[in-house]
Amino acid sequence: MVKSVAVYCDLSQESGTGHFLRMFLLAKELKVRVRSVCFLDDSLDRQLLPSSFPLEFRLISSRELDFTKTDLLIVDSYSAPKKILNAARLANARIMLVDDICSEEKYEADFLLINNLAYSDEDYKSKLPDGCVVFGGPEYLLIDKKFSELADGVEARQVPARNIMLFFGGTDPFCMMPRFLELLHQHQSAILDKVFYVVVGAGCPHVDLIRELAEGVRHELIIGTSDMPGLMSGIDAAIGCGGVTMWERLCFGIPTVEFAHSAWQEETFLRLDDRGLIHYAGYAKEMNNKALWDNVAPMLQGILSTTPQKLGGRLTDLVNNLLHS
Repeated sequence: MVKSVAVYCDLSQESGTGHFLRMFLLAKELKVRVRSVCFLDDSLDRQLLPSSFPLEFRLISSRELDFTKTDLLIVDSYSAPKKILNAARLANARIMLVDDICSEEKYEADFLLINNLAYSDEDYKSKLPDGCVVFGGPEYLLIDKKFSELADGVEARQVPARNIMLFFGGTDPFCMMPRFLELLHQHQSAILDKVFYVVVGAGCPHVDLIRELAEGVRHELIIGTSDMPGLMSGIDAAIGCGGVTMWERLCFGIPTVEFAHSAWQEETFLRLDDRGLIHYAGYAKEMNNKALWDNVAPMLQGILSTTPQKLGGRLTDLVNNLLHS
């Protein structure tokens, strides 16, 4: 039986906050069921941690962790050091990998959690060792239950879209928010009846620039919101770049134009676009302003739609399986 859990995940200005947020959610569920849950600080920027974190979890380095007293290592990272994974294996700790890009040739793990609707068990089948337990499908996405509760019974958004959410990750690592705010200034006549909810994380390094550029556009600047479900419940449409909030927006059926900022997103976005779940626009950094505007204009005119999706809901079942498998 699992009694001690260690979590390794990414949290930085470059990688964003998504990996940490979904592990924070999972760790809270585990915490009430096991003796100990700690986070390894090897790839965590402490300045981006929520204020409540030190009160809830122990933060240590992998050098300090006694893997022989660790029953389960959970890894949510695209670049977890092999020395950490090897240390866990040598100590006979079980390993769960959380993945959403299906890019590795092999996934050496006891458990795999697929945190991406675009991929299924079949995509990973040839990449897994015998006996690996896979958790996949919409019900296993790591999403706060508040989203599914608030979204229950929500119908597809109706035109016209008036309340528009702009969100490009908690840290906006590719500085996309300033670019889109500048674009809105160039098309004032098309947005006179719109209100833009400009959402950034508390750790975003260019908040001052965003605040300055948002002036002149009807907006509400939201920094480090503690109620994303409540915010999304009043949104008609959105512009984003994937991440955790992409799944959260799908709970509410918010039509979203998604821009990729890395190569691994391409396959995911194409698959989701084919299913009508998002409206994929392409790589923002490769587009001039006209191309950017041509992609978002239909959404602003309210002619895009997305059906709400039932996502998450099996977090407790996931934990039960991890603790007793």
